[in-house]
Amino acid sequence: MEGVIDRLRNTLAKDPRASLKAVPDAPQKGTGFSLSEDEFISGTPDRVLEQIIHQCKELGAGHFLAVIHWGAPYDDVARGHELFAKINPELRRAAI
Repeated sequence: MEGVIDRLRNTLAKDPRASLKAVPDAPQKGTGFSLSEDEFISGTPDRVLEQIIHQCKELGAGHFLAVIHWGAPYDDVARGHELFAKINPELRRAAI
């Protein structure tokens, strides 16, 4: 998980479109943005499915954005897409 967070921080730091403002509840004020494991879902396909459905129900969200790269090597990204494709039909059927 830490590697994903580091890749995301590096990507955002280089992106001129990113507006990195302090987050009121950030653990370290003034860092520009806050990332924790709460912003990421990972695990087996079944665990990811469970986490997505849980978070959508908790937040009342009917849609979400899945980003399956953040600078990872191509083979890791391709594998991530293959695994996500396995849960996509279940997500479509989920009662959220």
